[in-house]
Amino acid sequence: DYTYAGWQLYYADHTDGLLKGCEIRAEDGRLVIGKGMLKFHDFIYLLMEEEEVAYQPKNRWQVLKAEFLEDDTNLDYKAYRVRFFLDEELELGENQMEMCRFYLREGSALRDSYKNFADMSTEYDTVNLICATVAGIGEKTLHPLVVKQFGEEIWNAKEKETSDFAFSYMIASSKGKIERQSIIRYLQDKGRKESKKIYLHGITI
Repeated sequence: DYTYAGWQLYYADHTDGLLKGCEIRAEDGRLVIGKGMLKFHDFIYLLMEEEEVAYQPKNRWQVLKAEFLEDDTNLDYKAYRVRFFLDEELELGENQMEMCRFYLREGSALRDSYKNFADMSTEYDTVNLICATVAGIGEKTLHPLVVKQFGEEIWNAKEKETSDFAFSYMIASSKGKIERQSIIRYLQDKGRKESKKIYLHGITI
């Protein structure tokens, strides 16, 4: 397929991870993974339909993982499949990537929306995207929603410098798809104070 071959070429220099879409919603005891694209071992998996995974409060961390499987039992072709499941083991297997994690307590509701940037690292009852495996050019990067929320934080700051305007505009125009090195350079330019702020919010660049 020409279109699929085009995607393969376009994302050839990207690492394994989330490429596009796959937004996660919490609905009535189910995590809904939206349509999108994932890359694993140079193969792009197209999610043409939403996927669902049931969840329950367990008073401990749970990780929504994507597991990639290859089936070559058919001599004519190799089948590539991805399945989503929840795991209490935080470490990833060789053929897995993290979509999100959460710590849901008994009697609480899981939420997938955020008040501000700091709220994205709330420990309990919140879909946490900070450790998600997100593809980047040459190295993994942060989830677009995390970056977009960070951009909002910069834009709403009372005092802004030229670099703040430029970086927040870059985030907005790219819809949060920013390479890791660009984030690092911005933080280095801002100095230790802002870098520490990022770290304290649970985000390690």
